[in-house]
Amino acid sequence: MTIFDQLAKQIDETADRDADQAKKSIVKFAEYVLRDKFGQRITVQPFQAHMLQAMEEHRFVVLEAARGFGKSTYGCLILPLWRLMHNRDLRIMIVTQSDGLAKHWLREMETIMASAPFQKIAGN
Repeated sequence: MTIFDQLAKQIDETADRDADQAKKSIVKFAEYVLRDKFGQRITVQPFQAHMLQAMEEHRFVVLEAARGFGKSTYGCLILPLWRLMHNRDLRIMIVTQSDGLAKHWLREMETIMASAPFQKIAGN
């Protein structure tokens, strides 16, 4: 086995491990499916992990945080996708201050659902 074969095998094993973790943890799921503007995976910060875990564990959560902390990204995008991945019969309503903003989040959801990372862990 060449060094390139060994490296490819190691990359595949890492990708499989990441996919398995993303199926089990909403935080790992967010890191697995979200990309920055350069197409690189994002890193969930500790306060965001706490926010995600609270949203997953409780039916109602009040979040107070400054702009740019990820409230909408995690509440309108990651949490619904996480729940849909585990229950395809689920119905979700996105309520925002404007019709355009709700459509924006729906387009973002569709983009992620069509992405290779989401398809790998959630299937069709």
